[in-house]
Amino acid sequence: MIRIIYICLIYFVNFAVNMNAICFDIEATDNGEMLELSVYAYPAKNEIYHSYYKPPRARRWPISEKVHHITPAMVADKPLFKAERRRVQQIVDAADILIGFSVDNDIKYLKDNGISIADSKRVLDVRNLYELIHGKSLGVPFGNMPGLGVCAENIGIPFTEEAGAHSAGNDTLKTLDVMDLLLTTFNGGRVFSAETVDEVNRLYDEAREEYLRESARGYISLVKCGDCYRMKNNREPRDRADYSIEVASRYIAEHELRERFAKRQKTKDSDLYRLTADDIKFFQAYTNEYDEVKERLYKMYGNDGRNSLSFHL
Repeated sequence: MIRIIYICLIYFVNFAVNMNAICFDIEATDNGEMLELSVYAYPAKNEIYHSYYKPPRARRWPISEKVHHITPAMVADKPLFKAERRRVQQIVDAADILIGFSVDNDIKYLKDNGISIADSKRVLDVRNLYELIHGKSLGVPFGNMPGLGVCAENIGIPFTEEAGAHSAGNDTLKTLDVMDLLLTTFNGGRVFSAETVDEVNRLYDEAREEYLRESARGYISLVKCGDCYRMKNNREPRDRADYSIEVASRYIAEHELRERFAKRQKTKDSDLYRLTADDIKFFQAYTNEYDEVKERLYKMYGNDGRNSLSFHL
């Protein structure tokens, strides 16, 4: 029995240590064409690929150049990315885990340039890990974490222009330094593994769901205006409302109630409604459930559009 446990332990450690994880960062032009790619192996933290690229269309990129300092002259004689695509594809295919800071952006660059990345590939966004550990203490709205430089400095990792900040190579290495330090807090310094990535992603998804549900909650109120009522949508209870209900999804509630009372509008596109006693009774009894897709879509239409929405989901 002891021998079996020992063999399993050795297998797990070797699997974790020998896992082929890569961290990468991309610098691009103002219109999103790739200029530089750096890839580091992890946990060795050595650069296994680096290249500059000449963009096929862009000739100037003044906005992004101020950040990464890659000039047109620096890449004038460099290869197009398509000349390196096969090599980059081999590196991605061999990796078990993809690591990056705001890594979805870098993955999009690769996909847009012909790199195939399976949906089943494990991905760890170090920005999400940072938010799990430090987000609440910063008081920043969920999903609005600062950039790599600020996050690194906040936990004591130097990130300055003198240190080559915002070159792809430096940003990739700093991302791994930030991840290593964060993981000592997250999992007590245990060996990095696929299970670590899965746990980070699971906890982040749970935190995101909790944030979205909390943001969706609120109050719909009716305020008397002459012989009509004006409908209001608020996060907190509204003072001096004639009628108010708490709902799980306030933009869904506003949409459904406006649809219900559409025939009661004082004038077309008005937010004033001539409501009957039965309408008020319906309003007071109204409830709903949170639905992420519906809530986000109805919220997108703004105050004017919600007065006369006619579609259903």
